[in-house]
Amino acid sequence: MRLLSDFLADLAHANRSVHTRRGYATDLQRFLNFYSGSLLSVTTDHIRKFFDTCIHLSIATQARQQATLASFFNWAYRQELIDANPMVRIERVKLTAPKPNSISREQVYKILAGIPKSASRDQLFRLLFETGLK
Repeated sequence: MRLLSDFLADLAHANRSVHTRRGYATDLQRFLNFYSGSLLSVTTDHIRKFFDTCIHLSIATQARQQATLASFFNWAYRQELIDANPMVRIERVKLTAPKPNSISREQVYKILAGIPKSASRDQLFRLLFETGLK
């Protein structure tokens, strides 16, 4: 489809990664397998029904598919191919923030124990540990 190839070409010109372009192409193809009409006549209802078919997927995958369609319809709107972006009426999936990676308290104590007490850096390490700074 010409629209899809133009969109992907613009992503390449915008220096989007190969992985992003491949993911967007896959997601858009999945949408096209669901919706057989013209992409220029997609409504919010069509998009909601498509997302209903994705409910079994992980939250991250759902969010990526939403990002793909949002990006595509933003592009189509900027290109004046559509009069309105149907994605603006869709409530987006909210991703939970990832938990920070940290080491155990015991590991921190071992690190601090290995620093000579005379070293001024000991106070810096203690500050980082006790305040949770990274």
